[in-house]
Amino acid sequence: MVGSVWHNIVLSTFISVYVFLLSLMNNTPQHSFVRALIVFVLAFILTYGFRQLITYILDTRTKSRQRSETESMQEEEGSVQSEELDDHDEINEVDSNETAEHIRKLMNE
Repeated sequence: MVGSVWHNIVLSTFISVYVFLLSLMNNTPQHSFVRALIVFVLAFILTYGFRQLITYILDTRTKSRQRSETESMQEEEGSVQSEELDDHDEINEVDSNETAEHIRKLMNE
């Protein structure tokens, strides 16, 4: 996963302190603390989900890149094998012609 839990904690702490300070202007400190605590939990969960989403996107890109590289390597191997088969076919034609000539000579003797 991208980042660590510390990223979640630090970001959530900053957000909750900000909410606490803003809430102190209109509410009691206890009520402001409860709101800040709720915002901390929500920010932590949202940050965790965001990190999961980024990890999923990056893994998907990496897997698609690896898949395309694998496919291109397989295509290259296939073309090399087909070239080898073409060369092999040419060798078989030469061998079969030589074999046919040897058989003709043996039959004529």
